[in-house]
Amino acid sequence: VGILSKYLTENKNKALLNECAGRHHSFENFAFMPITGGMNNQKGRQELDRPDIHVNEINKYFNNESSTIFSNARGNVKALEWYLSLFGNNIMNYIKAVYLIEDEDFIFDVFLPFSNVVVCNEKTAVEYMNLAKLFWEKRNILLE
Repeated sequence: VGILSKYLTENKNKALLNECAGRHHSFENFAFMPITGGMNNQKGRQELDRPDIHVNEINKYFNNESSTIFSNARGNVKALEWYLSLFGNNIMNYIKAVYLIEDEDFIFDVFLPFSNVVVCNEKTAVEYMNLAKLFWEKRNILLE
């Protein structure tokens, strides 16, 4: 919250930040991450703990591209490879199981592309918060 607040000047955007902050520790923002292999630490190493970047790194791994997904594996690479193999090297299988989102258009057209956006000003901070809200809405479809 503090990270995003430094970019916000408009009151409506501060209200959006408060709304997102209120949902930060909600069930709709919760996902299981294995500790073995350090996947939880890989996700959390981003300044904003961004799931879009985390999922994009898993997608890169599934597509045999250079990825940072094993950067915190510390000797547990095989365990993490086994865990990821449970999803058949398919990012949508992972997202459906871990994040409970089935909307492929959202994932491929909105969520994953945003992983290339650097949150560095009011415009990108607002875009990130709106992405978070949409992410929670997509999760709530299966949670209801």
